[in-house]
Amino acid sequence: MSVAELTPATAAPSRLTTNWIVGAGTDLPWFIGGALAGYAMFAIHMAIEAGHLWSWNMFTVWLIWWMFLDIPHFFGTYARTYLDREERHKRRGLLLGSLAFPFIGPFLILISFGLFSIGIERYSLPFDLLFAFVGLWAYWHVVRQHYGLMTLYKRKNNDAAAVDRWIDNTLLYVGLLAPFVALVARHPLARAELHLPAQALPGTTPYFVTEATVWGAIVAIFLASLAFAARQAYRWRSGMPLNVPKILFLLAVVPLHIFVCFHPAVLQASPTSFAAFVTIFHDIQYHAIVWHYQRNRIHRPGVDKSRFGLAALVSSHFVIFLGCAIAMGIGAWALSCTLGIQAGCMSWMPHIESEGWRLFGGFTWYHVFFGVAVGFIMHHYFVDQFIWRPSKDSELRHDLRLNAAE
Repeated sequence: MSVAELTPATAAPSRLTTNWIVGAGTDLPWFIGGALAGYAMFAIHMAIEAGHLWSWNMFTVWLIWWMFLDIPHFFGTYARTYLDREERHKRRGLLLGSLAFPFIGPFLILISFGLFSIGIERYSLPFDLLFAFVGLWAYWHVVRQHYGLMTLYKRKNNDAAAVDRWIDNTLLYVGLLAPFVALVARHPLARAELHLPAQALPGTTPYFVTEATVWGAIVAIFLASLAFAARQAYRWRSGMPLNVPKILFLLAVVPLHIFVCFHPAVLQASPTSFAAFVTIFHDIQYHAIVWHYQRNRIHRPGVDKSRFGLAALVSSHFVIFLGCAIAMGIGAWALSCTLGIQAGCMSWMPHIESEGWRLFGGFTWYHVFFGVAVGFIMHHYFVDQFIWRPSKDSELRHDLRLNAAE
């Protein structure tokens, strides 16, 4: 028998890496396939605009999404922090300090009152700017979550080359931000907010600026996509492995934003409808990643669940977790109806005519209540950007099973 026959054969390195965050059975339908929900939501919008859904309207669709999926995903943040005894202790400063966000709206109303008192014509500007800021932050919040999931796939698949990091980041950020910029340049409501005509006339400066913005976005997306495709081709030809989950994820999220933002039908959609188109994928991902995290952190074998307080109870079964999240969404809807800051309410529900309680100028108690509600949205965005940092948190990496041995 020869020496070669005694030496074990060395397996050739795989040309494709397929290390998932949870597993293919979870990642494919939730972290990647959830993009289909965005297309479905947009298809519903087009069907409603075409009159194919009888008495349905986009507000009803938006309200169902908001109550049963979007607001419930906030519960994941609270289960991850305020309901977790250890996290409450670890992040005490963040969790207490961030509770100032609901007071930002009322504070800006006080500033507006000061401007009103001295006769400033646009006294409401500070409060008005809050909503423009929150709208931009909301989109950025979605972008950053997608970036976070992409980096998880890179970490899980040892995809750490500097050139790949640069190309991948460019595709994600350009692929999601450039379509949004093009949409803002074209959408009649966004143009009105910028004090531009709803539709610029050919040959005018506004028309040239709009066309240059849209085509600049298209060129940027094309170049970023070309660079990514060329890099994957180079890796394959050079014998380097391709990160399959990362590629599938980018193929899910980038085309969704391009499709929604460039489709002509989006110009007839309200800002809230647009939010649903691009956020429903984010919501689905968030529910899945929080559930995965909670199960790994609290319910793995040998862990003392009493360390975590209420977080252990709400994550003990998926039905309990989902039920608490939906109950929060329904509760938020009921409270907002009571305060008079939500439409789509039932006639039997208690209701305060907050718009009739005038404070000064055009401000009523409606603005106070609505400002507080927006503050809770900002609170979610703010807290989230600190609690999901696996690169800086070894415990989080362990709970997400990002280490090589996990």
